[in-house]
Amino acid sequence: MIPRIVIAGTSSGAGKTTIATGIMAALSNVAAFKVGPDFIDPSYHALATGRPGRNLDAFLSTPELIAPLLKHGAQGADIAVIEGVMGLYDGASGRGELASTAHVAKLLKDAPGPVIASTDYIRALVDQIRAYVPNKFVVLGTDGYGRSDTREALRHFFEVNPHYVAVAALKALADEGTIPAAKVAEAIAKYGIDPDKPAPWTV
Repeated sequence: MIPRIVIAGTSSGAGKTTIATGIMAALSNVAAFKVGPDFIDPSYHALATGRPGRNLDAFLSTPELIAPLLKHGAQGADIAVIEGVMGLYDGASGRGELASTAHVAKLLKDAPGPVIASTDYIRALVDQIRAYVPNKFVVLGTDGYGRSDTREALRHFFEVNPHYVAVAALKALADEGTIPAAKVAEAIAKYGIDPDKPAPWTV
């Protein structure tokens, strides 16, 4: 099956659409998907990729159809980017994880590709689940000395904002040989990231 990335968050408003759309725009020949029945986010995906954004809804379509729907929607594409819905385990009300991002990811469990985890806490917190993730696992966090500023400024300083997450995902894909390394350099230039910026935990 086609290589793919799943973008998940802790809740609605976590920045999934920004990150997913940024990765879609940075890559070429991308098939875009949204977990759940959402029709707004796929319109952003379509603008970023130049092809229809599609839904992966395990509640309306049934779990058995998720893999076939992805295969059909990704025909001719080099990679699929899947944006999750709400929080990682938020699904059909009263049905456990049914139709959640975690459920859809399990239905596509044999997928190759990296996992990028970004947190407003130190990396060690999220790194606790590394042993349970079979794929390449990259953690971005706010390790470093305490400082006070706006959330936007702090996420830029600690390299956990959508631009850094997108570049981390592209770098992991390039390391696996899924995309050319030039795509990483293009994203760094596009998002105005200084590759010589000191690591935040050193300053």
